[in-house]
Amino acid sequence: MEDMYVSLEELKRRAGADPLFARSLLATSRETNPVSALCAFSRAQGVPLYEMDLLCAGEDYYAAMRRSTNGGGENSPLLKGEDDYYELFMEEIRGILERHEAGAGDRSSDHHEADEGGSSSSRHEAGSGDPS
Repeated sequence: MEDMYVSLEELKRRAGADPLFARSLLATSRETNPVSALCAFSRAQGVPLYEMDLLCAGEDYYAAMRRSTNGGGENSPLLKGEDDYYELFMEEIRGILERHEAGAGDRSSDHHEADEGGSSSSRHEAGSGDPS
């Protein structure tokens, strides 16, 4: 199961380097069986990931967390998403893609400013010196 954590980290690394890869990962969430689709995509990319490892990891983690709190009693509430590695992983991929898109927006505004004669600070310096 430890390989599963390595596989998820590798997928996140690739998504961080390539927005198209991140979009492909997110596209698997729209499939009829998204966990199977993610695992199949991952294996097609040479990253071993299997449904049972992914599903069991979340349950094992949450069970260990429950045992470590409140004397291991059954009164520990299930926190939304705490036992779902798939959802946690997909949320991280969404965040990665948002950073890619924000970065693309920053780069396009840099190009736009360059097309208009440089940054606003350089335009200000080239002006009369009095902004009012």
